[in-house]
Amino acid sequence: MDHLGSVREPFLFLISFDCSRWLVCRLNDSGDVKYGFHEQSPVDETSSFHWEVSPPSFEQYHQAFDQVSSGLNRGETYLTNLTFRSKLHTDLTLSKIYEIANAPYKVHLPGEFTCFSPESFVQIKDNLISSFPMK
Repeated sequence: MDHLGSVREPFLFLISFDCSRWLVCRLNDSGDVKYGFHEQSPVDETSSFHWEVSPPSFEQYHQAFDQVSSGLNRGETYLTNLTFRSKLHTDLTLSKIYEIANAPYKVHLPGEFTCFSPESFVQIKDNLISSFPMK
């Protein structure tokens, strides 16, 4: 990434949530990776699909929330993001989820994952790299 940035070559980088896997590629050499920035996905109101999320239990969430809240109250941090891994049951493929996701930023790595988000993670302006996550 340092090299591609230093030669001003546009690139895409993906990092798994647990940082165990990563990918860096030039935008013009992204292979099978699909990505979209500020594209509108057509919404097919006639299609139906199965979508069931299994969130954590109330007890699990409550325990984690109390832990985060205590840290905030002690002044250990002023910003936090409480998330949980949740099982999703659907008859959609990752590719189809990518196609129908209506989000400003989305990416699909075939056979691995699909991700989409409303927030811009990184912005480059006047040779300055900034991040303004909404969390």
